[in-house]
Formats: sequence, C-alpha cells, structure tokens
Amino acid sequence: MKKEKIAFIPKQYFAAVAVLLAIMMSVLDGTIMNIALPTLAHDFDVTPATAIWIVNAYQIVITMTLLSFASLGDIYGYRRIFLIGISVFVGASVACILSNSFWTLTVSRIIQGFGAACIMSVNTALIRLIYPPQILGRGMGVNAMVVAVSAAAGPSIAGSILALGSWHWLFAINIPLGLAALAIGHRLLPHNPVSAVRHKFDKISAIANALTFGLLIYTLDALPMPRAGNS
Repeated sequence: MKKEKIAFIPKQYFAAVAVLLAIMMSVLDGTIMNIALPTLAHDFDVTPATAIWIVNAYQIVITMTLLSFASLGDIYGYRRIFLIGISVFVGASVACILSNSFWTLTVSRIIQGFGAACIMSVNTALIRLIYPPQILGRGMGVNAMVVAVSAAAGPSIAGSILALGSWHWLFAINIPLGLAALAIGHRLLPHNPVSAVRHKFDKISAIANALTFGLLIYTLDALPMPRAGNS
C-alpha cells in the first residue's frame, strides 16, 4: 500500500512563518543588546553595572510573566495573546528608538519584555494548532532551530549593525519583522479549539509566581561574583 501524502496547504506554512518571525524577533532582543552595552553606557553616561539593567529588565519581566500569559492564552485564545504581544513589542521597540535617557530606554525594555512574554508563552501552542499531528514533530523542530539560531546569531548581528550605525538600529529591525508577523498572523493564525472546560485566571498564583521568579533572579544577580585568583 502506498503511504498517503500528508496535506499541508500553503496557508499553514504562512501561519507558521508568522509564529517563527515573532519568536525570532523576541529571542534576538534577548541577546542582541549584550554587545551594545558599552556603547549604551558611554552614550547615557552610566556605569556598566547600571547599563546591564537594559538587558536584565527584559529577561526578568519575561520570566515573571511567562506562565501567567500562557494561562491567559488558554482562557482568551493563543491567537489573541500572540497578536497583542507582537503589537506591544513593536510599540515598545519604537519607544526604545526614541528614548533619550537611560531610564526611558529601561522602561521601554520592560514593556518590550511583556510583549515578548506574550509571544513566547503561546508560540509552541500555536505550532501545535498549525501543524497536523502527523508532522507536529517537524514543526516543533523548526521552532527549536529558529530559537537556537536566533540566540546564537544575536551577537554577530548586533556587531554588524553597530559597525554601520547607531544602537537605535538594533531596535529598528524589529519593526518590519513585527509588522510582517502581525499582518500574517491576523489573517491566517488559527483560533483555539472550542473547549467545554472553562477556568478563571488565578490572580493570586500569577502574583506569587511573578514575585517568586522576580525576587529569585534579582537575588542571584546581586550575589557577589568570586574574583579570579581568590582561593
């Protein structure tokens, strides 16, 4: 017997492209700023220890809110949370470009972190809805590859951009990627399947989760690092 070919229409490919563009954008912004920290510290006249919060603020917000946004995706729909996340991320990227002080840039990065958390919390759930069960592993593999490549390529991309222009362009690249993902996603992303089970958002657990992870990361970051040569 001949094996039946698995139908995978182009529409689904484009829906997957929207998810992959968004996750690539959010992962890149987690690593791309590391290379720019000396430049930012110089431009804003802050110490390196202070400048690192441009990176930390983004990562901490994602960790604090990731599970909460995943729960909201179950309640209100993965598609809705995903599209809101892209909109917030692109808007915050524009705010980062226009920032004229260290603190406005840090606040913009915090808002960007909320957008990235929305995207990251539901991207694998959307992959599960987009790909047929027979090739779901392929979809998850492509998603993992995009995450890994984006994380590894971040420093190289940042170095190339800084060699040609200012740090503002590190955020400007998010705008075409985000708008493309938003346009494709709004048109093609599937809705959650109808579920008979409904649950309410647990606000107390969300607050406890945010405080636990936020304080844990803040504490670990504040721990003194051993100096080289100390026994």
